[in-house]
Amino acid sequence: MGPVLVRYPTFEKLLRFVPNWSSMQAIGQSPVMKLTILAPFIGSLVLFNRHIVEFLQLHAMAGHGSAGRLEFLYFGLLMLGSGSIAFALRCPPDLKRSPSVGEYVAQEESLLTRPWMGLICKLVIENYHRNLVLDEHAIWGCRPWQPAYPSEHADLFAEVMGALGAKVLTGEGWDEGHPAPIDGFGPFGVFDHLGGLNVPRFAELMRHAPTALRVLPVTLANEAMGHTIDLLALRYNDLNHSQPYWRLMVIAFYGVGFALLAVPTIWTVIAVFKSLL
Repeated sequence: MGPVLVRYPTFEKLLRFVPNWSSMQAIGQSPVMKLTILAPFIGSLVLFNRHIVEFLQLHAMAGHGSAGRLEFLYFGLLMLGSGSIAFALRCPPDLKRSPSVGEYVAQEESLLTRPWMGLICKLVIENYHRNLVLDEHAIWGCRPWQPAYPSEHADLFAEVMGALGAKVLTGEGWDEGHPAPIDGFGPFGVFDHLGGLNVPRFAELMRHAPTALRVLPVTLANEAMGHTIDLLALRYNDLNHSQPYWRLMVIAFYGVGFALLAVPTIWTVIAVFKSLL
């Protein structure tokens, strides 16, 4: 599957500002926020209990307005609980264990083997290729989709894959037991007229290597062992910026929830000031 056309560039620009998963971890994984998952169930028992409702209505008639404030509190906690559920279900498990790229690299680097590195290369390349979109102004006629693949992430991918691809395709990193690659890979258009690596074409070649070139991913995995930190950082960023629509939903739930909770707080502050005047 090749690049797809972006049909909603305005909405894409909006999605670029959605916080990534690691930015929401302080809220999403806090013990207090996890308790809000129970708020809808407990709130239903309180808010729709006939005796409590009658009491609050009498209290509101006395000028305290408790019934309305409790509803704001309930729906605010409902939104926060929904955000916590969405975060718990959709945030990648690796990011829950490693809130920063440094921690992720430190934990994974000591466990890396050559087959595992080959899988990471495959996942990184597939994620890059999956997020390509057509862009006539881009260098190669396409670019990564920004909400799921920021420009600085794309630059790192191009640098790392450029170094690896040059070794793999020119024969520098090939073992003596393997045949030499096709000179220049001209039929595949992997190199431009200046000898530079066409990163999108290289990613497509590695995903759909012809039968005669099945050794390419193996050779790439061998060379990748010298770039473990870079590739692990790419994998972390892939996970961190994944699922932009779910990230938007989580931050929307949190934003609405905190806004609703702020209403009774503001009412209370105003009431305190009035009582002091």
